[in-house]
Amino acid sequence: MRRYLVGVGTLLVLLATVTANADPDALRAHLAEEYPDFSVDSIEPAPLEGLYEVVSGAEVMYISADGRYVLRGELLDLVAGRNLTSEVQQQLSHQQVEALGEENMVVYEPAGGEVEHQITVFTDTTCGYCQELHQEVLAAIDRHGIELRYLMFPRAGLGSRAAETLRDIWCADDPQAAMTAAKRGESVPARDSSCNPPVAEHFETGQQIGVTGTPYILLNDAGPVFAGYRPVEQLIEMSRESGGLRE
Repeated sequence: MRRYLVGVGTLLVLLATVTANADPDALRAHLAEEYPDFSVDSIEPAPLEGLYEVVSGAEVMYISADGRYVLRGELLDLVAGRNLTSEVQQQLSHQQVEALGEENMVVYEPAGGEVEHQITVFTDTTCGYCQELHQEVLAAIDRHGIELRYLMFPRAGLGSRAAETLRDIWCADDPQAAMTAAKRGESVPARDSSCNPPVAEHFETGQQIGVTGTPYILLNDAGPVFAGYRPVEQLIEMSRESGGLRE
């Protein structure tokens, strides 16, 4: 509570500096002129009157209309019980992941073809919780209509043996079978250098949205985004509570 009260005090200082006729385009131009190395993806009025929400990559911040004060932190709606900043960051994470393209992921689909829940996971085959999650979700795919999508995130970096394994999985004749084998501790045949897997793109996107470990999970196309293992039944319940797959 003390931290939130400090945040409220900061907001009051910010509001005291707001000009009467704020203009997002003028604010963008001001930032471009004063801070040319600062990349701005969008500027729009924030939920709190007098502030503007600025998105730069996966970062969300708030700025006064004169461009003088910036607030980096969480904007909370205490009445509605919502973390407004987290909601925007969640949307950005989904957008950046979808930009990678499902054709560049290792995807498992239910036998019947009807998808009710989508689970997207940044994974590393050397991660014990990733191995456990994989086996649980595979066993539940047909029962719950799950589409399981994997993105590659070698925790030890792009030069690691884990990264090589993830490249070999993506380049395999049957990537799904190769992923399952690797998560059982089995070896995956090495592929030649002519294959160009998107492991680096996955890893960089993961870093941009805040992935530091695996599994890192995104539910559906607009659902919760979070780090760490959850039992599959809990994931299904979270999916239902968030409204399920919308597209």
